Amino acid sequence: YDMLDNAKNSNICTPMHIVPHACDTNKYQIEYEPLEMDILKDKFVFYYIGEYNRRKNLSELIKAFHLEFDMTEDVALVLKAHVPGKSVKESEDFLKGIADGIKDGLKLYPRREMYHPEIFICQYLSNKQIMRVHSTCDCFVSTSFGEAWGIPAFDAMALGKTPICTSTGGPKDYLKDCGWLVQSNKTPCFGVLDSFKEMYVGNEEWDQIDLNELRKAMRSAYADQETRNKKARAGINRAYEYSYRTVGL
Repeated sequence: YDMLDNAKNSNICTPMHIVPHACDTNKYQIEYEPLEMDILKDKFVFYYIGEYNRRKNLSELIKAFHLEFDMTEDVALVLKAHVPGKSVKESEDFLKGIADGIKDGLKLYPRREMYHPEIFICQYLSNKQIMRVHSTCDCFVSTSFGEAWGIPAFDAMALGKTPICTSTGGPKDYLKDCGWLVQSNKTPCFGVLDSFKEMYVGNEEWDQIDLNELRKAMRSAYADQETRNKKARAGINRAYEYSYRTVGL
């Protein structure tokens, strides 16, 4: 619906109809085996799946995680991300450098080792392996400045992983009571150097997630199991509204 509003605001007057993004819901009926990761045992796991770029605003997720949860709490953060043009090792080093810089900037503890360690997965994974990442974790988080649809977030919703997303784009259409839509503010686009020069320029705006509201949503997902379970059930059911059959009819 954001796209429809944008088209109308651009004085496009031809008839327009919304055709939702359809998906193969059969993949959500498979039980995927969690990955074997001892570091995640008995922990509540927040996670992200996707490419690393400026628009994804991944730094805000890392910042919110460390601000909200201290080392006494049984939580973890898994980042399944790759950096375009970099090897697995280069991607891991790059992302770790960003995370370390955030910890240094927060200055919550005297040593980096006193923060929760991030778990980076930077290698290529098959579709089945990606679904296993979903199965391994508990709550998907996207702090993106904008999403047309957000396939990883939708998959997470369909698997009962109660996404926390910026209130923008696709997630505004499908997430609703199936996760947490976090308040955002319109701010000028800035810092996107890896796109066409006409895109994401400073006189355009995108949606900056509210850091404090993000922290509240993450705390709620962690602490309020009853609400999270209710949202999880709603998300599993909501996914079938976007099946090939439903959208095609």
